[in-house]
Amino acid sequence: MVSWRGRNGPQEELRAARVAPNGAVLGRVTIYQGGFPNWPSKYPELERAGGKAYVAWTDPLLKRVRLVAVSMGD
Repeated sequence: MVSWRGRNGPQEELRAARVAPNGAVLGRVTIYQGGFPNWPSKYPELERAGGKAYVAWTDPLLKRVRLVAVSMGD
């Protein structure tokens, strides 16, 4: 599982994808759409537990950590 920030027109997106050992992308998903003003770190945190991946990042406007669970599709 990998995650990254990308653009979709004027919107920024936080995306994740499941990747096979040979590099083939097995599925991808947009997990957040909107702005990332004053992004406090360069990389979202990504951890796997059971059949899910959890992506966390800080939201400086709401002053909190955001967490999203993504199904790994195993």
